[in-house]
Amino acid sequence: MALAEFAVAMLKRRKDEMAARRLASPPQPGVEDLGLVFPSAVWTLRDPRHVGHAWQRVREALGFAEAIAPHMPPYGQLRRC
Repeated sequence: MALAEFAVAMLKRRKDEMAARRLASPPQPGVEDLGLVFPSAVWTLRDPRHVGHAWQRVREALGFAEAIAPHMPPYGQLRRC
């Protein structure tokens, strides 16, 4: 899947930010460092239910329709692809 340049740039920045965060606050002993771009607070995979709840709070705060899901690209992005 091709990503827009802004998305690639954002993911690279996020990867660098996570590397710096990992140095400042490394995972607990016994927790495998998976090199995730969007880890949980304890450096593990995020629980999909928690991601859904977080998205619901953001969506409501921004006034987005309930039908909009985090995996749906904005309409403008669909036209550019």
